[in-house]
Order: sequence, then structure tokens, then C-alpha cells
Amino acid sequence: MENTLSDSDPIRQFATKVISFSSQYGGEHSQTYAASNLAGSSYKFPSYGDFTQSFVLRMYGPWWNLAPSGRTEINKESRKSFISEDFVDLEFKDCVIPTDIEILETYNPGAVVRILALLNDKSDSTQANCSKRWTTLWSGSPQKCPAKARKFSPRLKKINHPTNFIRLEFNQQHLNYYTELDAVYLSGIPASSPSCTEQKPSTLPGESDMSLTARLLRQLSLNEEKENLTQNGFFDILPSELIHHIFSFLELIDLTRAARTCRLFFLHCYDPVWYKELDLKPYWSLITNEALDSLQIRCSSTEKLDLSWAGPYGAVTSPSICRFLQHCGSKLVCLRLSCCQYVNDEVINSVSRHCPYLEELDLQSCSQRSKFLTQGWLARLEALKELKRINLYRVSQVTDDELDAFIHSMKGLQHLNLGGCTAVLEGDRLMQSLSVYCRSLVSLDLWRNKGLTAEGVVCLADGCVLLQELDIGWCISVASPACVAYLASKCKKLRKLFVTAIRCINDDVIGAITDHCPDIEQVDVLGTGLIHSNSITRLLRQCKKLQFLDVSFCSQLSTEFIRNLQAMYPNVSLKKSFVVNEDPL
Repeated sequence: MENTLSDSDPIRQFATKVISFSSQYGGEHSQTYAASNLAGSSYKFPSYGDFTQSFVLRMYGPWWNLAPSGRTEINKESRKSFISEDFVDLEFKDCVIPTDIEILETYNPGAVVRILALLNDKSDSTQANCSKRWTTLWSGSPQKCPAKARKFSPRLKKINHPTNFIRLEFNQQHLNYYTELDAVYLSGIPASSPSCTEQKPSTLPGESDMSLTARLLRQLSLNEEKENLTQNGFFDILPSELIHHIFSFLELIDLTRAARTCRLFFLHCYDPVWYKELDLKPYWSLITNEALDSLQIRCSSTEKLDLSWAGPYGAVTSPSICRFLQHCGSKLVCLRLSCCQYVNDEVINSVSRHCPYLEELDLQSCSQRSKFLTQGWLARLEALKELKRINLYRVSQVTDDELDAFIHSMKGLQHLNLGGCTAVLEGDRLMQSLSVYCRSLVSLDLWRNKGLTAEGVVCLADGCVLLQELDIGWCISVASPACVAYLASKCKKLRKLFVTAIRCINDDVIGAITDHCPDIEQVDVLGTGLIHSNSITRLLRQCKKLQFLDVSFCSQLSTEFIRNLQAMYPNVSLKKSFVVNEDPL
């Protein structure tokens, strides 16, 4: 008799599709180190090492935050319990009641800090009109793990709702090098219905407190300030200043809950002072159109706003964020919309129209669907004359002509991130524009730009001598080491220089950095066979501020040599990655 699984037997399945992610080390149209490698079964596990077939995040450790391009946090108090820095969303074939998740980590494990499930009432978890709620299946602190492959399978919270959609969140601050994942398996009991339409209870896990506050707002009017404030648990006899001080210890979600307690608390919780710097990223799974509408009345004085990751898969729509910016954008100087799927032409128009004093704009990975941003969208941002920092990492709709015109109008620009912008092909032309119009440039990220050549590097060096940070990693058309040495001689304020995988980098480049860049703190020369021990030793000896040096896959530098340097220079974080069959450092 043939053995068959019953409807109640648990099934084990690998991810079939990567829906979204915040960053990746690999290129957009490559399988090397790409997020798409998480789709499918295990490839390398249980081998341990640096494998191109794995998923690798763009950053690790504290180094990127310590660089000149590093940003200050918005309202640090809101980050007490939220430590996630990156995420990846995975879709599985079958909806199941989850019982187990296996995350196969093949290099520097320990970065997973939260696992969430998207609960929905339709099989298509990306459909905007699905009724959805996120629930946390597991959360924990970053872990220090031995240097070996690990199958991470934490104990999950029991839920009674089916899902085929999992989000993993990461924190890599503690890691000594990049974390790498091979595959993710989801086990669970098959849903009673293939379409995942199981009846929901009246309140699903993770129901938004902000949405509940929105309903309260419809019942209470701020014009009722003369209402009798008795029956407030004697808080009404305290000086207002003391109550204000007590409330200063509350996080945003606590303020939202306290506002429902009594009229006195409601008035204190709606004081605009609490919303001058508003970080909504920790509450990304709770943010909906209704939640944004309820926040409008409190954000009239907001100057810094972080909406990164908020409202994915239709929870927040473009008209809703436009309404919010219309009411609350007039004083904004900082707006972060990293990985926000609702960013489209309408939102860009709203930003340019309603946020005239904006100095920082983060649009990282806002190109999940190419139809959202049409040709000419970047030109609309030319109205932001105060802009000093813009992050366009992985925004695939950035084109050479638009970007060139944008640079011409941004004379005060100091920080520009164009990493992973696949449509930016004329790197040399853009360097010429930057050297003429953005001479105050402090940091520039051109990671994986295919059009940059030695001519563009020289042009940048001549015009942007105040440059403190440059990442031209994987810019494989830079074929001359002399241009990088020239840049080091001209940009003497350099603190970070990443020339990752530019194979021509040699001892002359290291010598130029040593001789001309006394403030250098971070150097990445991964992947060259032309650097020898003498130049590296001299760099470490003379550059007293050096904190980070990556010489992975530099064939002339032996593991023993690097071990000796690590002992001699304990304050410098020396990196030398390895593949299987090599001894790890």
C-alpha cells in the first residue's frame, strides 16, 4: 500500500521565493551573495566558510555607523527593545500552522534576532487587500557563536493561524565579519483550507495600539480642554511639569496606550514635544493608514521622521503617506523611507512640495516594483534646496541623465549613496559633475558601479578634496592603481576608503594612503594579489587612527602573517575571510 501524508501530518518545506529584503552584498542581477540564494534547498550546509552561493547582508559590525556617512539615531529612547537592522521576507509554497523553523547559517552565525509570520486570509500574501497581521514567532539577542555552521531552530511561539510568509530580522553589530545564510526551512501542520481562509478571532496577535488610539481620537476632541479633570487617580494634583517629566520615560507605544486612560493623560500624551523626533521603524508592523491618520494631529512640529520598513504589503498606501506629509512635512529636516513599498511618483511629489526644509532623505531599497517610479521622478526633488544627504542605494530607477541634472542643482550635497544603482552607467560623467557642483562632498558610495573608470576617479579627486569617505568596491572598470593613489594624495582628509575587489590595487596605493591620509580609519582592499606584507606593516605602523583593515583573499598575505599583526595591533580589527579547507582566524 502506498504511504501518503494525512492533512494533519506536519510538512517541512524550503522557501520558494524571496519577496523583499533590505540589503545584500551581491549585485542586483547576480546570484553571487544574493538574497535570492535563500530560495530553494540547502546548497553548502553543513560546510563552514565564505561561499558565493549564500545570502550575505551588505554590512556588519559597528564600522559603517562609525564612518563619516554614519547617521545619528532618531529618538534613541524608541530603540530600547528594537535592535533589528536588516530583514528578508520569504514565501513558502504551503500555508501551515508553524511548528519549527530551521535557519542554516554557514558563516559567522548569530545575527538573527527576530522571526515573524504574516497571517492573512488569502493565499496570496502580497495582495494589498488581504486582511493581515504580523506576529512574532521568536525574538532574542544577537548571539556570539563558535566558528562553525549552525542550524538555528529556536522554540517558536504557538499560534493557531496559518502562514506561508516569514520575515527574518538581523542585527550584525557584534559580528567580526559578514554573516551568511544557506537556506530556511519552515515546518508546520497544513492549514485546513488551501486558501488560508481560516476564520479569524476578533483580535489577532499584533493588533495595532495606534489603530485603537485612532478610534479614541474620534471620540475625544482637543477643543474640550475645560472638561473636568477629576477622577484621574490623583495625577491631576501633581504639577504639570512633574507629569511631563514622568511621561518623558515612555516609549511611543506606551504614550499611545496611556492616551486611552483618561482625559488628563490624553492631553499630555498628545503634546507635540514628544513627536519632534519620531522613530516609527520599531513599530513597522503596526503602522497602517489609520495609524498614520491618528498621528497627524500630534506631528505638527515633527522635524525628524523615520518610517523605514513601515506598512508593507498594502498596510500603508501612497495617498495615506501623502496626507501625512501634507499635514506634518513643513518642518521636517530628516525623512527616512528605507524599504517603503508605497514610495511612488505621488509620494515623491508630496515630499518635494510639502518638505521644503529637508536636509536628509533616505530612499534605500525603494524600488521593489519598477512601475512605482517613472522617468523624471528624481527631477522633482531638485526643489529641496537644503538637501545635504540622500540615500539611493538599490533604487534601480535612478538614471544617468536624471542624476546628472540632480547633481547640478544640489550644490550643498555632502553625502550621496548610489550603491547598487544598476541604471547608473556613466560613472565618469557623474564624477565630473560632482567635482564641479558638489565640492563639499564628504561621503560617496559608488559600490558596484560598472561605468566608473580611472578617469572618473581622477576627476573626483581634483574637485572633491574634502572627501572623507569613498566606497568604489566592485567597480571593476577601475583598471589603474595610479588613479586611486592619486586620489589618496589629493583627498588628505580621507577616513574611509573601500576599494574591494579592484584587482589592480597594489603596494603603491597602500603607500599613498600611508603617506597622505593621516586620519584614515577604515581600509578595504579585499581580493588583490598585488599587496605585500611590507606595505601593510608600514600602513599599520604609521597610521595611528586605523581601526579596520580588510585584506581577505589577498594572496600575498599569509594567515600566519595576519595573526602576528593581530597580536601586534590589537586595536585594529584585521579581517581575513576564508573558504572551506582554510584555517579560520
